[in-house]
Amino acid sequence: MNDLPREKLHEIIIQYGRSIYDDLKLCEALLRDFCGQYRKEISVLVTALKQGIVNELLRSSNLPQEVILTKLTKKLESDVGLAADAARWAVESWALVLGVTFSCQVNQVARLFPSLFPCFLIKQQPNFTFFLSLSCINPCFHPDGQVKK
Repeated sequence: MNDLPREKLHEIIIQYGRSIYDDLKLCEALLRDFCGQYRKEISVLVTALKQGIVNELLRSSNLPQEVILTKLTKKLESDVGLAADAARWAVESWALVLGVTFSCQVNQVARLFPSLFPCFLIKQQPNFTFFLSLSCINPCFHPDGQVKK
């Protein structure tokens, strides 16, 4: 699955507010406008929205991340027949753009969604990446950038 629709979904939420996911038709229309060539990704994101994944993510933020991701992935697989990888991608995408949970390393998330990390600076040098203010991102990350379990 291509990650561009994730980025565009994040941009849509920034521009229109988090309540955009309450208006299914508008959310779908905006995704089609912003990245219409990614029909599969849009379909998967919209299907997850229709199935209540966003609301469940928002209500379940105090559960361990892997429990949430697995539960909601299985829900999409069983309820609407999404393939496991597509279902997981949809759940992770919504979790990422809502800031509910992260399934990637900090570096990957920060590169994909730089506006989520205003105090997280990545400065490229010839042979290394320098991380500044990692602790201001989220206490669920280890100093080495890995997600705490």
